[in-house]
Amino acid sequence: MNNLNIKSRFVGTLGVLVVLPAAVGWMGLSEIKATNRRLETVYNARVVPLKQLKVVADLYTLSTSSIRRTGRATATCRGLKD
Repeated sequence: MNNLNIKSRFVGTLGVLVVLPAAVGWMGLSEIKATNRRLETVYNARVVPLKQLKVVADLYTLSTSSIRRTGRATATCRGLKD
């Protein structure tokens, strides 16, 4: 290392200082993309069905309250309204 001139040492050090953060940044971005894909899977597998289940529960509540009031089911409480 002593037989390298100051310019060569400076360029080498600068190269390492540029390449190392770039590699860390690239790895970070790739992990963020992987995490995003995993969270999308969780959202599609858990949150979307919960929203659908809430619609069913709301329609059920509407139909049971309508049946209690009128004594019969209507098209509206079956979720068939436009």
